[in-house]
Amino acid sequence: MAVSADSVFAPIDLIEVGDALAELPEDLAAQALAELNEDPATRLQFLEELRNLLQSHELYEELQVRTDFRFLLPFARARKFRMEEAAANVINYYTFARKMGWDKAVHVDAFRTALETGAMWVLGQDDEGRTMVSLQGAFFETSRASLADFQRALYFLLHLCIRDDATQIRGFVILEDMRGMGLDAASFERNGAKVCFEMMSKNFPARMKGFYVVNQPWFISGLFKVAKPFVSSKISSRVHMLGSDLSKLHEIFGADKLPRQYYGGEVEFDWPSHVAAIYDEVGAVYEPPQRLVLTSTLSPLPKEFGIDVVQLDGRISVSGIDAGSLGEHLGLHLGDIIETLNGLPVRFMRHLKLKKSWPAVTVELIRPSPEEKARRDELIAKTFGVGVDHADAQPVFSGDAAASPASDGAAQDDAAAYDSDGYDSEGATDPFGEYPDAALADDASHAGSIASAGSHVEYSDVGSDGDDGHEPERSGSDNDGDDGDDGDDGDDGGDGEDSEHDNPFV
Repeated sequence: MAVSADSVFAPIDLIEVGDALAELPEDLAAQALAELNEDPATRLQFLEELRNLLQSHELYEELQVRTDFRFLLPFARARKFRMEEAAANVINYYTFARKMGWDKAVHVDAFRTALETGAMWVLGQDDEGRTMVSLQGAFFETSRASLADFQRALYFLLHLCIRDDATQIRGFVILEDMRGMGLDAASFERNGAKVCFEMMSKNFPARMKGFYVVNQPWFISGLFKVAKPFVSSKISSRVHMLGSDLSKLHEIFGADKLPRQYYGGEVEFDWPSHVAAIYDEVGAVYEPPQRLVLTSTLSPLPKEFGIDVVQLDGRISVSGIDAGSLGEHLGLHLGDIIETLNGLPVRFMRHLKLKKSWPAVTVELIRPSPEEKARRDELIAKTFGVGVDHADAQPVFSGDAAASPASDGAAQDDAAAYDSDGYDSEGATDPFGEYPDAALADDASHAGSIASAGSHVEYSDVGSDGDDGHEPERSGSDNDGDDGDDGDDGDDGGDGEDSEHDNPFV
């Protein structure tokens, strides 16, 4: 791997360098022969001929094409050892990366923010030995990172996956949970899906064996139609919309392979360890923010959190905590940045609504260092004219900011389109009670402003919020990429021996 000592690299550098090829385990070699036409007796000869073909290509020198065998092997496998297709895949790979600007060397920290949002990660291998890449649609938040940042981070993550022989041969699957995804995150789906499918169809050396979507909102079918013309018929046939029935996903992959927080599985997913493993793969050290998971099982569940919050850059910070409140019982601190509530992302005050049917309340949060907390408090004060008096744990407003903080008031007027259980009139799931397009656009325009001086959020199944959004008061409301294949892949999955690893990338 051609990653520099200071962890600066282009994605292509993650593919091992050299002509020496490892001997495959017997079961993996048998699968490669049966499905990919990879014959150990002729493999080196094929790669030598592929090298010669590429060196004669008109773009060879301009693109500075690598022709070492360890680089060429994933392309040969992705195209089932068909010479012309493998060569085209290599050239397409270079031209696509150049077009997207992904051929440049960057430090691993360039991907940090996108990875820390929780929008993407590698789960490991399923029972067939396929690598599982998971996406969380609601976490593609452009307030945290740009669309280009997310796309580039996914490209980087897929390069880490294909360093493994088993992934090159058995392929990978993508799982996406779209629960809680609003139209603000849909911009990634609309543009990102097109780029992703374009990449996987002909511009990347990997076998995408399936794309499984759960909890998709109503508008996703339309977005898929936009992306479909850019996708081969084989790839599009591998897209499966499963709706809200997670049991179907469990039948395919097994609950023991899926995280409890997002797919109702049995695995406890540890965020810092996952990002640290990514950094370790490129020889870097990850120094994570302090991430905590706090759970309360108070019964009966209080009607209110009893906390004050401030919204900045699409993130909710705790600015006040009532004595004896659920927030205090959870162990929240001033300055904590709340990321999820019972597995759902928290971006606006309304996302902190409680449901009295919940047996427990779990929040995932970042607890900033004192230095970061002071920096964030200063930014809040400069941006909004709002200070946080940590002595009495109450927000203190100054200047004109107190008279016109941003809120969800405009959105509340349109909330009648949704019933109290979080479903719209068409029956599509809408767990956050996201509002129609105009209201969402209004919310998006207020990203980076004060959500409310106090959350005192009550049960969400009592009725719609009545906050008019004009005063900073306690609300008290009721709240496979193998085009041209002439036959089925015939994957039998092997015996799955390679599916158990501490490191998700191998």
